[in-house]
Amino acid sequence: MAIATEVVTSVSLSGYPNYRGQVVNDFSTPGALFHQASSTAGVLDEVWYWVCNTDPAANRLFTVEITNSADSLIATFEYDVPFESGLFLAVPGWTFGNGTKLLGLAEASGDFIGFGYVNRIT
Repeated sequence: MAIATEVVTSVSLSGYPNYRGQVVNDFSTPGALFHQASSTAGVLDEVWYWVCNTDPAANRLFTVEITNSADSLIATFEYDVPFESGLFLAVPGWTFGNGTKLLGLAEASGDFIGFGYVNRIT
């Protein structure tokens, strides 16, 4: 009987290659690319991405756009993130492959800082 094995490696988001948080300055479509999943067959990326609302006095809308490798929109998720609420989980371990792109949009430029990592499954 064959035993299937998976190897999981933690890697940085492709848009944030040094694991540091980055200010999300894009506030119109298309948003800022924060990760593009592997396009290698059989490789999946489990994406974890948090945002922090840095506006000192207002709730702000944060949008995650998911597109295919040809930039056709697949899905959009919008979150009303309270101010001074700490890190907000915007992408909770969703799994992507085939070069899928994840983009972030802020309601106002500079109101969000994004953080995250990827578990690459091979």
